[in-house]
Amino acid sequence: MFSKIYKEGGKNMITKAHRTLSGSLMHPLCVGNCAFIRHESGYTRTSRVVAIKSVSREEICFETQNTHYRLVPEPTTECADGLTVMGLTA
Repeated sequence: MFSKIYKEGGKNMITKAHRTLSGSLMHPLCVGNCAFIRHESGYTRTSRVVAIKSVSREEICFETQNTHYRLVPEPTTECADGLTVMGLTA
């Protein structure tokens, strides 16, 4: 998960951390902007997105300035009309 620094051709190179989260994006991904992710332990604001690698129902893979992310969408309960069910407490 942590970045490593190594030398290549006399230059310091940094390998990016890899992070897998189960959660959902709070806003659409956009190269050049930060991603905001809601997940089981709270919220994450990433550094700027530099590349969107893949988007599917199973996962969203993207790269920021510091980290490679793999976001696995949380399962949701949906009504027949496609609206997310919200629990109410009394």
